[in-house]
Amino acid sequence: MIIEDSKSVAHIISSILTSYEYRATVASTDEFDQQFLKDGTFSAFIMNVNLSRNRSLVLLRMIKRRSPE
Repeated sequence: MIIEDSKSVAHIISSILTSYEYRATVASTDEFDQQFLKDGTFSAFIMNVNLSRNRSLVLLRMIKRRSPE
């Protein structure tokens, strides 16, 4: 799961991961809540830790609550 508000940055990261045969899901901060609740779990998160409106901390807490390991 790639969490990034810049579509161009998210696309570049996704393309790189796909070229190495990883499956990447991209979501903006606004889409993340719905995507995360719908799909449930992910192997890894790549997130911009400098998201607007302090969303980084909110999303990290949500991820931690869902999967404390």
